[in-house]
Amino acid sequence: IRVGAARVAELRGGDFFGEVALVREERRTADAVSTAPTRAAFFLRVDLEEWIDRAPRLGARFVTNLAAVLAERLRVANARLGA
Repeated sequence: IRVGAARVAELRGGDFFGEVALVREERRTADAVSTAPTRAAFFLRVDLEEWIDRAPRLGARFVTNLAAVLAERLRVANARLGA
């Protein structure tokens, strides 16, 4: 994952990115650049909202897991900053 010329993360199989766009209506601030053949899937915020409407328990589980990933990424960022 790059922000401008800076590499800010390196993802592996099963990882995901762009999760902030699922919960906030903001433009994406980074680019994903593949260095090897890659298979990717995507869905939009509207897809998540429809899924939550159709299957609230599964949607809630997904959102809870998403919050855990965001919290971990924030913890790592804070550690890097020495906070």
